[in-house]
Amino acid sequence: MKRFLLVAVVVIIVGPLLLSSCTAGGSSQPRQTTTVRVGDLVSSVVATGSLSFPQTRDLTFSVSNTLKELKVDEGAVVKKGQVIATLDDQSYRDDVTAKELALKQQEYALQTAALDLRRSQEQLEEIAPRTSTTYTYYTDIPTVQQNVSLAIGSIRDALENLAAGKTQEAKWALDDAIKYLNLAYSASSTSQFIPIERQKAVSDTIVTLRQYTYQAEKNQSAYDRAVAARDAARLALDQARKQLDKTVLTAPFDGIISAVNVKEGANVGVNTAICRLVDPTQVQMKGLVDEGDVGKLKVGQEAVITLDAVPGVELKGKLTFISPVATIQSGIVYYQVIASVEPSGNVVLRDGMTASASVVLEKRTGVLLVSRRAISGTGRERYVDVIVDEATGRTERRTVTTGMSDDDNIEVKSGLKAGEKVLIAQVAGSRTTAQTGMGGMVIR
Repeated sequence: MKRFLLVAVVVIIVGPLLLSSCTAGGSSQPRQTTTVRVGDLVSSVVATGSLSFPQTRDLTFSVSNTLKELKVDEGAVVKKGQVIATLDDQSYRDDVTAKELALKQQEYALQTAALDLRRSQEQLEEIAPRTSTTYTYYTDIPTVQQNVSLAIGSIRDALENLAAGKTQEAKWALDDAIKYLNLAYSASSTSQFIPIERQKAVSDTIVTLRQYTYQAEKNQSAYDRAVAARDAARLALDQARKQLDKTVLTAPFDGIISAVNVKEGANVGVNTAICRLVDPTQVQMKGLVDEGDVGKLKVGQEAVITLDAVPGVELKGKLTFISPVATIQSGIVYYQVIASVEPSGNVVLRDGMTASASVVLEKRTGVLLVSRRAISGTGRERYVDVIVDEATGRTERRTVTTGMSDDDNIEVKSGLKAGEKVLIAQVAGSRTTAQTGMGGMVIR
């Protein structure tokens, strides 16, 4: 009984020691190392998306008719101002001709009105008194009567025009009636001082002067209407010519015809897309960045554009837009960014190509670098295990000061030297297999 107890005690005490020794030694995994080196480090934000051509336009007519001629095919290279297509323009040409004739008629009418106005002005100058004389108080009754009669005649003209539906002519006649009534009122309230023996002669002169004045005013009104009619005819002709110009479709910028949508002889309506024009020299990349990175970006930052379709090629770019509105995909918040792309003569860029824009936030050159996996600890308490004797594998734990990092490497500001080897931190430890049997523990 005592011998059994002694064996049990020995097993309980020695067994764990043997197990511990085996775990620390015989079954340990090979250690991974990395070398401290001098290199460059870049911190960046990457936006993923695709290429597009912002200068893209569907070319359309702003007037309608039959498509007479289509001068381009898909893939055609065109220059700004080059004719793309034309419509049947005969009806538009006929309209321009009619408007040109109408303008000439109005110009002739204006010349006639100008001659009449000049003649009446000359008559006024001839009859106007040039010398002063002695006057007595005298009321110009004939002038009052004449202007009242003229006003009545104008009112009759206005009524006739209204009955005929000529509202504009009626307005002009009423304007004349108001002027005559004003003249009559002025003559009835004004007295002149002239000799009695000259009253009849003066009265006749005044009547003639009033008649010429009326005629001059009437001719002035006719002249003004002729000027307005001439200007309206000019405007109508300009509009007709513009409509005719719209039957010719030209390229608004240099580019390539990427699609043709209609054929010659088709009826084309306003805003019917004839073809699509793209400018392949203006390229942009639209992509998304995570909300955690968008705050690091700003318009004007330079970017490096890479393409899935052309591995190894890097194009220059620059951020031109950062959306203030979020884009949510699968519950994750992103923000759209747009970067301009400088085309390269060696690479053919196409709309929709998958692309990435890498925006460099910070760059360090000639700094000490080590794998991020070699760093242990958090915050300011960071350290590495440095191999000080490769023959025995002896290591030394050192505290290090770190700087910026990327996905793989981290800058070491102090604590290491170039060429030193350090251990890669082990994620999982070594493993020992044990099996329990009757009467004690068996170690394998």
